[in-house]
Amino acid sequence: MNQMKANLLQHLLHLLIALFKHQAKAWLGEGTLEAVGGTLAKISSEELQAHLDHKLKEEATADQLLKAVRRAEEYFRCHCGDRDLVQALTLDFGTLPSVQEALTQLPNAMDLDSVESALREALTRDLGCVLTPAQIDRGARLYAEALQAALGTLQGFAQPVVLQILLQVRQEQREGFAALQRQLERILELLAAQQPLSSGDQDALRKALVTGQAVVLGDVAQSVIIISSSNIVSLTADQAQALRGQVTLPGDLPPGSRLPLLRNALFTGRDEPLRRLVKALLAPDGKGQEVLVVTQAIAGMGGMGKTQLAVEFAYRYGYRFRGVHWLDLSNPDLLDEQIAACGEAMGLPRIEGQEQAGYVAQVLKVWETDGPRLLLLDGLEDIEAAQETILPRLRHSNLRLLLTTRRQDWPPHLGLDILRLDEFTPEESRAFLRRYLPPGRATDDELDTLADRLGHLPLALDLAGRYLHRQPYLTVGEYLQRLENVFDHPSMRDWQPQYGSPTQHNLNLWTTFELSWGQVKGEDARRLFIFCGFLAPNTPIPESILRRVADDPEALGEAVGELVGLGLLKEGPAIHPLLAEFARALAPTLKRREEEVRSFLSALADLAEATHSEVDRTGNYALYAPLLPHIRAAASHAEALDPPTAGRLWNSLGYHLYVLADYHGARAVYEQALKINETIFSHNDLNVVRNLTHNLRGLGLVLGNLGDLEGSRACLQRALRIDKVVFGHKHPHVARDLYYLGLVLRDMRKLQEARSCKDLCVRVRV
Repeated sequence: MNQMKANLLQHLLHLLIALFKHQAKAWLGEGTLEAVGGTLAKISSEELQAHLDHKLKEEATADQLLKAVRRAEEYFRCHCGDRDLVQALTLDFGTLPSVQEALTQLPNAMDLDSVESALREALTRDLGCVLTPAQIDRGARLYAEALQAALGTLQGFAQPVVLQILLQVRQEQREGFAALQRQLERILELLAAQQPLSSGDQDALRKALVTGQAVVLGDVAQSVIIISSSNIVSLTADQAQALRGQVTLPGDLPPGSRLPLLRNALFTGRDEPLRRLVKALLAPDGKGQEVLVVTQAIAGMGGMGKTQLAVEFAYRYGYRFRGVHWLDLSNPDLLDEQIAACGEAMGLPRIEGQEQAGYVAQVLKVWETDGPRLLLLDGLEDIEAAQETILPRLRHSNLRLLLTTRRQDWPPHLGLDILRLDEFTPEESRAFLRRYLPPGRATDDELDTLADRLGHLPLALDLAGRYLHRQPYLTVGEYLQRLENVFDHPSMRDWQPQYGSPTQHNLNLWTTFELSWGQVKGEDARRLFIFCGFLAPNTPIPESILRRVADDPEALGEAVGELVGLGLLKEGPAIHPLLAEFARALAPTLKRREEEVRSFLSALADLAEATHSEVDRTGNYALYAPLLPHIRAAASHAEALDPPTAGRLWNSLGYHLYVLADYHGARAVYEQALKINETIFSHNDLNVVRNLTHNLRGLGLVLGNLGDLEGSRACLQRALRIDKVVFGHKHPHVARDLYYLGLVLRDMRKLQEARSCKDLCVRVRV
């Protein structure tokens, strides 16, 4: 029996090995892999094969894999439905020479598609005379899926095995730590036997966790698995709870830590940023920790959840540090006070009569001699203070600095590794809102609509979720209707502050943005931000539009750089939808800004009207395409502020859509322009007259192309009447009206009227 199992498992293992490494990354996550000092890509297939072969000698492992084999065979037979295929293709076909040859060519880590492709080639060579091409395709796909199903049964067993292999390979690849490893093996044996640990054993286990020689799967108040290179111990929730009093587990902070913020039970997503923080802040090799200096910054606009991410990292990975120390540096002058508060949390006694400077030096000495320690520098915005005071005092190989900041323009010589935090993905937004609103309260589509309205900004989503959670009779649809002006709704303005915030930050969206706005110093930057509020959000702004703010390239670069650096603009540059609303709301409150906005919109209309081909001066959509979303947004926002300019912008958009042959789109735009132009029409304002007749001509041409010849004639006749009254019968505008009207009449088969228009057109031109 044992021999049969061994043979079967060896054959299957050759086929599972590539999938196994690929799947392990999904099971564990790159963050966990980085935390133990590397990725599976750093381990050769031979090394992994050797360690797995060793595991096969254990009866428990063989039983686990045999169950996986049976699961694969069951899956294949249940899903195949082709008797000939089942007879020709069994799981034993892995012994075929061509299959073995294909397996030797597999890369170190393969996904399902790659394995399927390799199997298809092998089946074609060995069974091509027995099976049809369709059967081979189906057989390769089902066989690969069967292997995937087998791997699924191995996840709980394989996670600690893979981590143990990683740790064991690391141990083999470096010298030293042998004594600690032997002690660690004995400690895990004691834990498995539910024996108490001595203080020396507790210290050794703490050291092993901090240096990454042992890792933990699980979290506090749950069952956990402790893994070393030579042992794996599973502890129940009760056993883990007892161990918490002796060592730090994920979810707890090391003794003497200072972090005044609780862990947020609603924390959602952010897997990739967490993975990057793990890679940056957890040294992969214990030997490197004596020389490594790490300074990581989480940067982004207000409301992105920067502090929340830092706090979650601290609770997840704090067990890998000697201590976690929180410093609120929104006021850099209080650095010494913050360090002293950390020292008091550590229980570090003050010498009688000792001044604060001496006590701070004492705290720093402990940090530098007993590490590694994680320092969370929250709200650091002052570049000068960071450069001259804060970073020089806190840079040390035993200190890992994690900053949260709105600024993204830190000087490169400071050596900050900037992690730019963006808004949630649609999937993260939906998962986050679902924490507040169960399926009975809202559908996925409703949550997606709400998230889109709020620009997937974590703070706005949190405020909306809190409000809806406390308003059980308010539907998401009703809430959205009342959210027309997001900043006026009570949910966004510090609603019921007694419920608090996980980060103790402001719960007022306007105030959050105002903090960044208050730091804008340059006049060009202030004007540019206001103007960007009238453009399309989340869309790169072309340089041709930016030049309407500052034509000098140096001044323009300074303005864009300042706004991007403060998180008020994204790289691109582009503006977040809620910041665009904020900018538009600011305009009426600032002296002269509304007049400046009108001038900007007028300049934008000039640019749109001048975007033509250099050859024939007709509409050039290739040049206009980058402008189009911004012209559409500006036209919409200009309707209340400057109707004549709004009419020009809509006309420009209609003209270019007409050139593109998007006649339905052009019709809708021209009709929107007509509503505005008719409202403000005056025979005494030549600019308004030109805009209206241009509007009517454009709409007439579009209707003609759509087959509405009567509508086209009516528009062109109306344009002709207005031009005759305002400009007289001998004006070029009249000639143009007659020319287009003649074409429409010809298409309507009214040839006599068409000839009359043509003759009149010739006389006007003469």
